[in-house]
Formats: sequence, structure tokens, C-alpha cells
Amino acid sequence: LLLIFYVIGRVVGRAVCALLEKRQPGRAYTRFVRNLMTTVFLLIGLAFGLSLLGLGGIAAGLLAGGGFTAIILGFAFREIGENLLAGLFLAFSAPFRVGDFVKTGTFEGRVRGFDLRQTHIRTQDGRDVFIPNAQIFNEPLENYTLDGLRRPSFTIGIDYGDDLDRALKVLDAEVRRVSGVLEDPPPTVRVATFEGNYVSLEVAFWIDVFAKGIELIDRQSTAMATCKRALQDAGYTFSSSVSTAVELSHAPHDDPAGNEP
Repeated sequence: LLLIFYVIGRVVGRAVCALLEKRQPGRAYTRFVRNLMTTVFLLIGLAFGLSLLGLGGIAAGLLAGGGFTAIILGFAFREIGENLLAGLFLAFSAPFRVGDFVKTGTFEGRVRGFDLRQTHIRTQDGRDVFIPNAQIFNEPLENYTLDGLRRPSFTIGIDYGDDLDRALKVLDAEVRRVSGVLEDPPPTVRVATFEGNYVSLEVAFWIDVFAKGIELIDRQSTAMATCKRALQDAGYTFSSSVSTAVELSHAPHDDPAGNEP
């Protein structure tokens, strides 16, 4: 009976590991899961074997002692247990993969690793953050790269006296020429807000981050520079309030005498 339960534990452990490997390839914790399943079924087989031999009292004592020990260990290592269970649920549900760009709580970055206790995220400013799986499991998780599509956007201001319809057409034509910008879904150019001294236009477009050589920040910067240059060539006037605010914010630091600008 003990041998039968041992074999059952091995079969179940391999089946669970195969499922985990299919959802999350290359995980180091599959051996741990297989050994855990084998041990659990082995203990169950031991209890049944002792009962079969007429040693039910010993089996009951082992189960009672094991249950009491489990309660003590459960209180002592509650957070570790929560992270392990959360890691198993995350492995089965697979809300992210290694390489995905995610945000959870106040942390945002690319997933570099994942095990049963914690998830390794590397932020854009180079920090390596190890987040307990229970925290990720209990909080909303934003996956920016699940399907590979990202939608960067930016705004640019023009004067109220400029031709608004023509500006929208110029921006739409220019952003479509930027390398890496997708035609489907198409870019969108719209009037965002009416500010005190200028009209704010918003440009939004889609990129495929899975494509080779495509980076969101690089494509956004290129699109902004291209659209600015196109409006300048078309004779548009940009908002003076923005440049004035920047000059005033730096003037006290740039003036060694400390004079008021």
C-alpha cells in the first residue's frame, strides 16, 4: 500500500510539473512541486498502511501530532506559506511571463525572474526589486506587454491663430512615417484641451514591442521630434508660455549674481 501511494504521488507530481512547465517554461521550482506531491502521498500511504496492520492508534497519533505541528508551523511561517500558495496560483494562471513589462502597486518594470516565493522585477532606472508573490496576487496587476502592443502618446501646443485642421493633418501624416508605428490600430490625433495661451493637441500611436529593435521610449522620442519639426516647417507657432516657464525656472540658478529675472 505504501508503494502504491508512492507511485501515485510520483505520477501526480509529474503531471502537475508538466502542466506548470507548459504554462511557465524553464521554472526551477518544478522539482520542488514533484517532491512535495510525492511526500504528501507517501504520508497518506503510511497512515493507511499502519491502519491496515492494526496500528491505527499509532497512525492517529502521527496524524494528530502532524496536525498540531502543522498549526504551529503555520502560525510561525504564515507569510512564507502565503507566498508559496500565491506562487502556485500565479504559476497556474500565468498573468505574466519573464520579459513582460508589468506594474503592481508602486513598482513598474520588466519581469526578470519568478519562483514560488517572490518575483524579480527590474525597473527602468536599473533597480532590482524582489516582490513577494502574495503582494502581487492580492493587488491589481497591469501587464503592458501581454499581447506586445503599447500605446505611447504626447501633447503639443499651437497658437489659437493657427490653422487647427491643417495641424491635425500634418501631425497625422508625420507620425505615420515614423518607423515602428503600426497602421493597425491606426494613430490618432485630436484636440486635447484649450489652454489659456495655446491649443493642446494629443498624438497617440501603437507599437509592437515584440518587434526587433522597437523600444517604446525611443519611438516616442522620435515621433515627438518628427512632429515638432513638421509643424515648424509648416510655419506653426508653439506656445510661448511653456518656454517662458522653463526659462524662469532655470534663470535663478543660471545667474551667478542671483538677480531676479
